[in-house]
Amino acid sequence: MFKKNIGDGYLELEEIKAFIRNSMDDNKLYFTEEEIDKLSIVLFKNLDTGDSKSIDFNEFYNQLLTRPGLIENLSINVESWFLPTPEKGKRFHLNKLVLQRMTLPHILNNLVSVIFFLAFFVINIVLFITRALEFYDPINFNLYYMIARASGIINSH
Repeated sequence: MFKKNIGDGYLELEEIKAFIRNSMDDNKLYFTEEEIDKLSIVLFKNLDTGDSKSIDFNEFYNQLLTRPGLIENLSINVESWFLPTPEKGKRFHLNKLVLQRMTLPHILNNLVSVIFFLAFFVINIVLFITRALEFYDPINFNLYYMIARASGIINSH
């Protein structure tokens, strides 16, 4: 961050603006250019304790030490670096997201979550079926009544 644009080891106002824009993309926040300018100026003035019109590493580090939560909020979501950038004006498609998550590598990377979800799903299906069978009446068979009772929609006979 300190050698991104200029290479002199100091942060300047334009670099703060670029940092805020990148943070907005990573955190799905949206500000107008005017809001970015105002936020950049406030942040820059707060960080530039020596009024040198640039921020050195020590000034930046000292501000991080005074605000413990700031370090957590400044962290960049590394996972987002590997995602393709969304095209402007293109609609989000749920089936594309589902297909991306139904690949073997994704399932293996999230195996604990997948096992938990499957166990949760199976337990609920078993509970639903056993509850429905409690209200099975071969003489007055009514499938809708059984489903409603098993779902807990109807509580009394």
